[in-house]
Amino acid sequence: GDKAVDIWSRGVDDYLVKPAREVQSRLNNQFLSLSEDFSENVPEPKSTGTASEAYEEKKAEEERERIEEENEENRRYQDELREEQRLQREEDKRLQEELRKEQEEQREEDRKYQDELREEQRLQREEDKKLQDELREEQNQQREEDKRYQEELREEQRREQEEAKREAEEQAKQMEESLGNVNGPGGGGENLGNLDDLLNLKQDVPVTESLGDLGGINNPGGQGGSNTPSLDDVNNAVSENLGNLGDVNNPAGGPVPVSSNLGNLGGLNGGPGSTRNPNDAANQAISENLGNLGDLNNGTGGSLDTPTGGRTQLDGNQLTTAFPDGSGTSFDADSGVLTTTHPDGSVTTQNLGDGARVTNPDGSVTSLG
Repeated sequence: GDKAVDIWSRGVDDYLVKPAREVQSRLNNQFLSLSEDFSENVPEPKSTGTASEAYEEKKAEEERERIEEENEENRRYQDELREEQRLQREEDKRLQEELRKEQEEQREEDRKYQDELREEQRLQREEDKKLQDELREEQNQQREEDKRYQEELREEQRREQEEAKREAEEQAKQMEESLGNVNGPGGGGENLGNLDDLLNLKQDVPVTESLGDLGGINNPGGQGGSNTPSLDDVNNAVSENLGNLGDVNNPAGGPVPVSSNLGNLGGLNGGPGSTRNPNDAANQAISENLGNLGDLNNGTGGSLDTPTGGRTQLDGNQLTTAFPDGSGTSFDADSGVLTTTHPDGSVTTQNLGDGARVTNPDGSVTSLG
């Protein structure tokens, strides 16, 4: 505003005051020239001054009045300009105040929005934390459930192992009771010889590999003299059941078919004039390798002690063995599959039909030979 007033003042001086001064100077000079022309012819004025001086004073007064009017006009214009500038400044101030107010309202709105955003973020974090806590709780519950299930599974396996052990002990006891005096009179505790082939279920192996030389036991008319034992004595001496030996197990006795073969029975009746007790000969013969006993005791109801402390029994077409460490095997003669149950309850199977050999937990080997 002050700058505009200054510019306006300079404009007034340049375009109004300065030309007025030039006109006034020319008029003054002209009056001076005229005064010289009429100075001699002008009558003596009544006053002490000359007409030129009066005229000059009048013109000067008029000029002063004009200048004062112009100055007054300029002052009025400047006042109006200043008033306009004041009004403009007030308008600008009002606009600035409104702008500041709008800016303040905008900042307040922004702060409010930021506060709402922070609150939403806080609520979101709390929700996320709540979800994470729930997830951790679910995971902990799942781990507890898994742990409880594993403990139940281990307890169940332990009970099954105890039950299997108890059943094995009962079966062993039943086998001991069912075997009786399998080795002959007074031979309930006699050695059965090498039972390595007991697990070999090949059906074409003879019941016994050797029972010694029984002389002409297959030939009713053969040598033997008066010391030749009867078939009844042999039946009583050898065992309760040695598989298919014709009618040798028939209490009524009878000739053994010629096609039946007991192998080399050693010198059961050997030696000229021998008076050996048939029972002794049978006991000596039964202590030899029995090989595959086949349907020993009709295949059910008993077990045999293995050399390593386990027990083996034949149940139908299944040959099962329990080992000291709690594991066991079951061989299916029909399929040729050997199933092994380990102490931890895990189970593995192996087909022995391709000549495979399986090492048992006690170090023994099972195969089909």
